[in-house]
Amino acid sequence: MQQYAQSGLRTASRSTSVFTVDALTLPQIKELALGHLSTQEWVQDLDNETNKRFVADFRKKYGRYPSYYSAQHYDAAMLIQ
Repeated sequence: MQQYAQSGLRTASRSTSVFTVDALTLPQIKELALGHLSTQEWVQDLDNETNKRFVADFRKKYGRYPSYYSAQHYDAAMLIQ
């Protein structure tokens, strides 16, 4: 993201990716992520009760927001039950 910004492309086009910006990378790249479009199938602010419960429970247990990978593991565990 830093090289993208330094190249001048950030003002000329919009970056899009699946795994570049997530709960793990955002604390490091901070404002460099502004304007970036992520195309994951899950984000922490999905507006449904299951997701709200998952995010709240995860934050309570681990003290941070869950990542995309945490959501995948949660879905797998729910599928096995």
